[in-house]
Amino acid sequence: MNSLLHARHSLKTRITLGTLTIFVISIWALDFYASRMLRGDMEKMVGDQQFSSVSILSADINDELQDRLNALETIAKEIDAGLMARPTDLQARLDQRPLLLPLFNGGFFLVNKDGTAIADVPLSTNRIGINYMDRDHVAVPLKEGKSMVSRPVMDKAFKAPVFAMVVPVRDAQGKTIGALIGVINLSKPSFLDRVTNNQYGKTGDYLLVAPQQGLVVTASDKKRIMEMLPAPGVSAIIDRRSQGHEGTEVFLNPVGVEVLSSAKGLPVAGWYVAVTLPTSDAFATIHAMAQRMLIAAILLTLIAGSLTWWMLRRQLAPMTDAASLLSRMADSDQPPQALPVVSHDEIGALVGGVNHLLKTLEHRGAALAESEERLKNLVDASSEWVWEVDCNGVYTYASPKVTKLLGYLPEEIIGKTPFDLMPPEEAERVGVEFAKLAAERAPLRNLENTNRHKDGRIVMLETSGFAMVDAQGNFAGYRGMDRDITERKQAETALQASLQEKTALLMEVHHRVKNNLQVIASLLRMEARRSQQADTQAVLADMQGRIRSMALLHNALYRSGTFASVDLGNYLQKVASQAFDSQSLAPDLVRLTLRLGSVQVGMDQAIAAGLMANELISNSLKHGFPQAHSGEVSVTLQPVDSATQVTDPQWRLCVSDTGVGLPADFDARCKTSLGLQLVNSLSQQIGGSLGIDSPPGQGAQFTVIFTALEPQSLVMPV
Repeated sequence: MNSLLHARHSLKTRITLGTLTIFVISIWALDFYASRMLRGDMEKMVGDQQFSSVSILSADINDELQDRLNALETIAKEIDAGLMARPTDLQARLDQRPLLLPLFNGGFFLVNKDGTAIADVPLSTNRIGINYMDRDHVAVPLKEGKSMVSRPVMDKAFKAPVFAMVVPVRDAQGKTIGALIGVINLSKPSFLDRVTNNQYGKTGDYLLVAPQQGLVVTASDKKRIMEMLPAPGVSAIIDRRSQGHEGTEVFLNPVGVEVLSSAKGLPVAGWYVAVTLPTSDAFATIHAMAQRMLIAAILLTLIAGSLTWWMLRRQLAPMTDAASLLSRMADSDQPPQALPVVSHDEIGALVGGVNHLLKTLEHRGAALAESEERLKNLVDASSEWVWEVDCNGVYTYASPKVTKLLGYLPEEIIGKTPFDLMPPEEAERVGVEFAKLAAERAPLRNLENTNRHKDGRIVMLETSGFAMVDAQGNFAGYRGMDRDITERKQAETALQASLQEKTALLMEVHHRVKNNLQVIASLLRMEARRSQQADTQAVLADMQGRIRSMALLHNALYRSGTFASVDLGNYLQKVASQAFDSQSLAPDLVRLTLRLGSVQVGMDQAIAAGLMANELISNSLKHGFPQAHSGEVSVTLQPVDSATQVTDPQWRLCVSDTGVGLPADFDARCKTSLGLQLVNSLSQQIGGSLGIDSPPGQGAQFTVIFTALEPQSLVMPV
């Protein structure tokens, strides 16, 4: 009952939390989406406004710089080489141009081609006589003859940060003879006060930046004047602006504050004006709105959670009552009763389904009890011993048949392992095999093992079984059966002993046949030596070769231990070598060439092929190489090339020579020659066809094409 009530509360909690989760995710997703959209729109709007402001300021400063350059160029055109040679007149000429002083709060002065100041307005700056050739903004115009705006530097006279505007002074031929320099003192009021004395918004700043030198020229924040920019690679935005990029971006400034920044270039000086505004100030309205939306989402979540909990408690009350009744039924021995249906909604349908399930379970319980009784009767009646072991190999169940097989009662087996019932050596062997199969969850398939009966005698059992897994899929043990195979193993042992005896007999038969054939060959050789008739000696020699070829086969079978098949290529190599060595009259002139493949054939085909090879080699040596004629005898055994061969492949046995060839009356001799008649008969015996060819001047060739039949081998047991 407690578990059912806990399940009810858990269901309420899950539904409530699930509903709240969906609601909260929806509200917060909407809040996030709205915040992102508003921030994007606000960023674009503020950025456009900010870029517009910086563009106007940039245009004004650029015009101011251009006006000052134009004023300097106008005065520079009035100075010639003669005037440069008269410093007093030059000073008087510059003093007559008081309009330049309002443009350059640091005054202006003139340097000769060596970079030394020769005229200065006002004279109170004491720049006359100072050499400025070490300054790039002086050296470059003097050498290259072009106007420029310098980087901010510490002035030698003012001891303060300044930047200069320089134009070259040329003679009548256009050669640079000096430079006119106007100085802007950044520590004094100037046209840049719109940058230094203004602030953008509440916390924003203006900056005038010289990107070529990586230097802040001036800024609203006085502490940033003459500040060095981060090194290249530190800030991608600053690097892009140094390359001339204009626009608005959000990034972290060098002090680690996220800012909304806009930049616009100054073409005259190669500088740019930047406006930076912290995003906390730029998007303060968005942040405040996001906080209000978050508070609203939390309040809505609490309200929705309370309403959902109350509604679920009301709706699930009938289910709670049904769960309590089911719990009481489970704790009693009475048959289950139908649950009351108090409503006709989904919960009422669920209770009705439970009532139908209870009725079905009642019928299934009866059927299960009947099935268990039937299975118990089958196990008790079976001749096999049925068992179960856990994952450690310990018996958890044993059928009564264990008493008949091993003499133990089932309760004596429970708690033991199969290895407790085996001799030590057998237990070690089976234990290793069982551990390997258990690790792979492999089935036990007809595993034979030796067990010790309770009375001490040995019993051979055959074990079969399958692995069990628990609800989590973990290995839980094996369930299987054992059958007594003691009588079968005894019969197999007797049969194996009989087979070994017959195998030994067959080996002895082949050995004796080989020996007897060798004795016969020796007798024929002795008889040939006694005879004075050449024809008789030739016939006896032919008989020796035929007998030796058969003796070689029996010797090969004896040595290989295989009595129904032989490697035809290996056998023919021995036959051909023996025939050639015993019958060649001129071994120095005639050589033997062998190209023999490997194929297993039966004894009948091997004997016939060996006799044919012996006869054909003998004929080649006798008739193909008369009167010390040199040449070659070739024996080949190769498969016949055919894409259609699937089973029973065909092979070609060919004996050829490079001798004098076949005589003209060869066909007539075939009818009287015992050897050729024997070759023809043997080719038919192995199911082949004999082909004879004798190209003019190319010797003779005898070919037999036959089907190599796969033998049924009987192998001597080890």
